[in-house]
Amino acid sequence: MFEDVYAKHRHWHKLMYKGDELDDAVAQAAAWADKFVAEFTNYQAAKLPWLGKK
Repeated sequence: MFEDVYAKHRHWHKLMYKGDELDDAVAQAAAWADKFVAEFTNYQAAKLPWLGKK
């Protein structure tokens, strides 16, 4: 039902795992989120000049 949203929305990420792989899946999800936030922050700073000035 929601499979198409992963292509439409970059802020959604699907991660599949088996029950015994939960710790690794959480680490992967956190790493993905950190990378996404960094990339989005850089994009916004480039597109919105007042964000790049500190």
